[in-house]
Amino acid sequence: METPSSPAMDSIVTFLSMVPSSRLSAHELGSPILRTYIGFNPREVEDVQKEVDYALAQLDQVKPRAEEYNIKIAIENHCDLKTEELLDLVQRANGPYVGVCVDLGNFMIHLENPTESVKLLAPYIYSTHFKDYASEMMNWGFKTFGVPLGKGSIDLKAIVDILINESKLDRIMLELPVEKEATEAATLKKEDDCVAESVAYSRNILLKDYN
Repeated sequence: METPSSPAMDSIVTFLSMVPSSRLSAHELGSPILRTYIGFNPREVEDVQKEVDYALAQLDQVKPRAEEYNIKIAIENHCDLKTEELLDLVQRANGPYVGVCVDLGNFMIHLENPTESVKLLAPYIYSTHFKDYASEMMNWGFKTFGVPLGKGSIDLKAIVDILINESKLDRIMLELPVEKEATEAATLKKEDDCVAESVAYSRNILLKDYN
């Protein structure tokens, strides 16, 4: 029999049960959000619903502590649950302390449209991994990879509009992965360039109509 296992959810249960509340306050951590994910490989799991049920049982254990600490748990679409499955999970969790962290690139792993997924999840979004991805055909199929904002295939303008007008977010968090270069120095420079270009694009293009 297949046994559900969500290592990330298990670690959240342990963390919230062991750390004193004075150490877990928003003042100490600088954030009222605790991001996690379910943590299974969909290619190796036959019954996704078992994973969802297991995660819900874990969440039931930590929701009272999350409320005590006033910390919201944001479950990321981490290449495990599809959008409809993640939506079902947070709706069944049924409370203000469980929502989602949307990773725009990860939707593409399931061949989902990031704009449509963000719109569906908008009422439950507590955090973001806002990024842009491109794709490239390879001899074994295709790959997706991180690029500076505005250089990929994700409709970032449409998603910003949804986040501003249909979610309760007061900030948009960037996550900017880049492909590794031949040397560490080259990779670090590529990361720095990606951050600078993405911040400029965010300020000058994405947010110019909202300033």
